[in-house]
Amino acid sequence: MIENFMNEPVETIDEKVKPVSKKIKKKDNENVKTVYCGPTIRNVAKQYAVFINGVPEELKNVMDKYPYLKNLMVSIDDFPVTRAAVETKGTPENIIFNKFLKEGYYGI
Repeated sequence: MIENFMNEPVETIDEKVKPVSKKIKKKDNENVKTVYCGPTIRNVAKQYAVFINGVPEELKNVMDKYPYLKNLMVSIDDFPVTRAAVETKGTPENIIFNKFLKEGYYGI
């Protein structure tokens, strides 16, 4: 079943793969810290880079092109769980990580 995700179009991956991390919520007057858990993208973002109150425009552009990658942008509170999931074969986060390596990473 997991192999099926690797062969499906990008548009369907968000519908079938539900990462364990939660949506990032901004509270009033609070610096929101997020972590990019995807692969390092040269001249854009390193894996596990932390951003406060938003992400760089270059990374937003990549996530617009590969929307499923947004699932690997998590709150600092969810980082430990997401990191473990990225490194565990067959988890939704691992599937998304590898899908980007396969179809998107070298095209940037």
